[in-house]
Amino acid sequence: SLLGMAVGATLSGCGGSENAASGGFAAAGSGSSPALTPTAYRYLPLTSAGQKLAGDIKALPRVEDGFPAFPGGVQLNDQRHVFFHALDEGEVRGIYRIDVNGTGTPSQVSKIIREGDRLPDGTTVGDFTDGCVNNSDDFVLGISDSQGAESIQCSLSGGGFQSQVRCYKDYSAQAKFAGELSRVQSISDDGRVLFVGEYFDQDGLASGDGLFVMPVGRPELAELVLAHEQLIPGTSAVIQCFTHVQLCNGGRYLAQGTASSSRGQSSLNSDGKPMTFLVTGRIGEAPQALAVDPALGTPGRGYQLATCYTCARMTPDSIAMVLQPDSDTTQLWLNQTKLLEASLDGGSLSPRGSKIVSFLPPVFGPSGLLYFQVFTQSGMELILHNGSRAITLLAKGDQLLGKEVETILFGTQTEGVNAQGDFVTILEFSDGEVGVFLAVPV
Repeated sequence: SLLGMAVGATLSGCGGSENAASGGFAAAGSGSSPALTPTAYRYLPLTSAGQKLAGDIKALPRVEDGFPAFPGGVQLNDQRHVFFHALDEGEVRGIYRIDVNGTGTPSQVSKIIREGDRLPDGTTVGDFTDGCVNNSDDFVLGISDSQGAESIQCSLSGGGFQSQVRCYKDYSAQAKFAGELSRVQSISDDGRVLFVGEYFDQDGLASGDGLFVMPVGRPELAELVLAHEQLIPGTSAVIQCFTHVQLCNGGRYLAQGTASSSRGQSSLNSDGKPMTFLVTGRIGEAPQALAVDPALGTPGRGYQLATCYTCARMTPDSIAMVLQPDSDTTQLWLNQTKLLEASLDGGSLSPRGSKIVSFLPPVFGPSGLLYFQVFTQSGMELILHNGSRAITLLAKGDQLLGKEVETILFGTQTEGVNAQGDFVTILEFSDGEVGVFLAVPV
């Protein structure tokens, strides 16, 4: 079941001792102040299937078939506050938090939100999105209530949730929302929320998906960043919907989704597969294409002609993306440099020497370090790349805490690594135990 979550995320060194990898730090990069690449990690178990969550709630015990206790989403911030999704014994989904102090000691589990909760504005929580946290513990997510009405909610500094925008409400000349709000969101450290919502145009007609930004708590200042059926400059791609967004401090953003060749046309190609786009930009400025479907672009225009089904990731000055220039090839790019390739005809070998089959979304760490999971012909590996070389941090079959690693799940959310180089992952062992782990450089 955990492997199924890992595969589904694509369309989102160990062994020196029992819990630490051997090795030290290797210089990376160039110039007078090279980045340091952590090559050894200590893995701290935070919680596992069947253990107590919050109050009298226990995580779903491990099962041979059916839902996993931890269905994919796990993230952390620079305060070492870890947020993860869990199913309880009644298969009710919730988001929970564990704080880890400087000595590596975890706190008790606290609840962020859970299906069935009643929020301060009267919303009864039905479904909710993965959510996004910043370094102030502000947490934003989309919620569908028990009647299907959607809203964007935000918890400031770990406090109660406050409604930001709701469906079928007008907030500004540009922000007049229709029914769908809760697909994807991102929150920056400077307190702005980037989100997707179905909106009404100036004529009062439902337009489809738009990308909006607003300061937390100020919906009257919501701005339309990218419009439905907006033409992406330098391409023939017309935006249809959004599947992933990310917002950095200073207003720089990343957005990807599906596109068509003209207004009112299907976003499916002749093979019945979605045509995609990936853009970046700064709020208030024209977007810049990074990758568009080959049928929607022109060679030599400064972007990649490729599909982009896997979530791209960004920092204020770098972008990592997993692209497919054709149906047989998948590539990992860092800015304009291709780092690795998976191909039926060859492709790259992992640091452990196994042929790479596919990638999960990459996650940026400190100093531009890139962490990502690959599937190989012999299993899976969690890799760290410093821009010039790659090392494997953990792989299927490694021994950790006296157990054999069976499955790794990393990279399903943007905030998977913090400024100290700590990262969070879900691990499954050969005996069936599944747990959430914080990995700390040593």
